[in-house]
Amino acid sequence: MTFESSMDKIRICIIDDEEFFLESAKSLLSSVSKELDVCIDAHFFQSIKNITALTYDLYFIDIQMPDVNGFELSHNIYSESTGKIVFVSSIEEYVFSSYQNHAYDFIRKSRLYDDMERVLQRYLEEAKEYITIETQKQHFKIHLQDIEYIKTLHNDLLICTHIEDIKIRTTMKDFLSSTELLEKRNFVQINQGEIVNLDEIKEI
Repeated sequence: MTFESSMDKIRICIIDDEEFFLESAKSLLSSVSKELDVCIDAHFFQSIKNITALTYDLYFIDIQMPDVNGFELSHNIYSESTGKIVFVSSIEEYVFSSYQNHAYDFIRKSRLYDDMERVLQRYLEEAKEYITIETQKQHFKIHLQDIEYIKTLHNDLLICTHIEDIKIRTTMKDFLSSTELLEKRNFVQINQGEIVNLDEIKEI
């Protein structure tokens, strides 16, 4: 099992009732995508009524909108999607409430370019890392950000991801020594047989 790198298209959804902000975000994303050399498939919505069922990788959501509160909308998205939610606001004090609502990050409208570039760079760095697992019958490539938790199951190891659960014949000790997983991102071993991705914890 090894760590490697990959780069895929990033699907982005931006929800804001201000047309001026959406136009600014369009221009900004075009500039950032060229600078970071990444393909961005962005969709922009002034009203949540027009949002398609497509699942996005990143959601940029304005907190204060006339149709719905951004925090309330995020709860609906979490129930349908595994995408990351980034809250957007001109009120910087909302940053604390954002993280209480399981935000991936927070963007200040007054620092739109710097903050959005920072969030995309963070996401790209995390998306680069994955583990490859080869068994006698199958070959898996698992992105670290897709892993929810890993646990020992009898003589096997169960890797639970957003997409599927993968069972492999190995021990936790051998798995950790070959991947150095606990040194990557936000993984914590909570007991001898279980590892959790802290980014995936919604409530304790």
